[in-house]
Amino acid sequence: DGVQATIAGKQGDYKDTFRVITKNKEVKYIAALSKLFRNNDGKPIRMIGVNFDVTENKLSEQRILKSQAELEEAQHIARVGSWEIDMTTHSITWSKEMRTIHEVGDDFIPTLDNVHMFYTDESREPVVEAFKNAIHNKKGFDIEAKIKTTMGEVLDVRTKGVPIIENNRVPHVKGIFQDISKEKAAERKL
Repeated sequence: DGVQATIAGKQGDYKDTFRVITKNKEVKYIAALSKLFRNNDGKPIRMIGVNFDVTENKLSEQRILKSQAELEEAQHIARVGSWEIDMTTHSITWSKEMRTIHEVGDDFIPTLDNVHMFYTDESREPVVEAFKNAIHNKKGFDIEAKIKTTMGEVLDVRTKGVPIIENNRVPHVKGIFQDISKEKAAERKL
């Protein structure tokens, strides 16, 4: 289809990756790159191409995607999200489960200005101080707090953070965030 579309002038040079099965029943992935040459009238006159065996790259990519899916599933089951703050750009990255716990969509952009607003009034200051301590004193933290999701649900959470130290600076803080509401409810019943 791609070659025919190239010849018909519907797309530029041909480029594709496809799967083949060898005589030995091995699965191989081949990347094909082709350049089409036309005469002065625009009529195709020659196509030159090359094929590369990209099996190892493709299998590595599949393993990475599988690992990412398994990690997301494990985070969902354990109600544990992960987060990272880039102190150079002040950008924050949240895992899918972080978004689920906070009840926000993929369009929500976590920032230093808005993430602390999820914490309840009594929890906010200790969490902010723990982050400051991680950045300025290079100390990790493990703190329990309460948040209020965008849907108004109050959750008991635990967050752990680790400063990443490079050249005696903290360019990143990484951590986990766990919904421990069920555990806390069970403790309160005792």
